Amino acid sequence: MKKLASIKWKHYINYVVIGLVAIIFSILTIAAGPQGLAKSTTNLLSSIGIAIILATSLSMVVGFLGELSLGHAGFMCVGAYLGGKLSVVLVEHLGNG
Repeated sequence: MKKLASIKWKHYINYVVIGLVAIIFSILTIAAGPQGLAKSTTNLLSSIGIAIILATSLSMVVGFLGELSLGHAGFMCVGAYLGGKLSVVLVEHLGNG
């Protein structure tokens, strides 16, 4: 088992920063109270969170493991396409909102 001092923290600084951002998002959500955040703020935080998850997963596979995976890009493209199509279809039922 490696000692805590022997771990090279410069390799993991990105993941520590991402964890801190997730904690800040949680604190913002809790601090908003029972009325919640504004809808635009919630949408913005959701988009930022999704982008963080996608970037982290791609960084882990390509950067940390060292293998080139085009599957990540394919799944991101399919998700973006289906999300766009779904928003066009549902805008009539849900309103502009």
